[in-house]
Amino acid sequence: MRYFFYGTLLDPDVRRAVLGRPAHALRGRHAVLDGYRRVTVPEKSYPTLAADAGGAVAGLVFGGITPALARRLNVFEGTAYRIACCHVRLEDGAVVSARVFVPRLRPPSGGRPWDYEGWKKKAKRRFLAGLDRERPEAGAGGR
Repeated sequence: MRYFFYGTLLDPDVRRAVLGRPAHALRGRHAVLDGYRRVTVPEKSYPTLAADAGGAVAGLVFGGITPALARRLNVFEGTAYRIACCHVRLEDGAVVSARVFVPRLRPPSGGRPWDYEGWKKKAKRRFLAGLDRERPEAGAGGR
């Protein structure tokens, strides 16, 4: 299975915490998801997607996601998200199908853009500590 990550799962430490040791073997490819923009979830440090006909979200596509890893991703993302099968553009221009976690409910309009580099500097440490507290046996547990 192929998944497109656009938020905290862009970070190798978060992927390792969520997916465990198999995360080391996964190789991501840069890709873009058209038709959306990435916005910060209100009162949280992580992003979600908002539909935007002119928008485009950069992220990473990972193949080789096994059913066991997919279950871990589902636990991490929680019930606020559903999986959508979307087309993403790779750097070489190829278009591939990938699973994407999209919000079940439409995010509030006017959400502020989410910045991965800013998140790493300001919120990553606290986010990872929260993962450890929420589900230490799995290394994950909600966003």
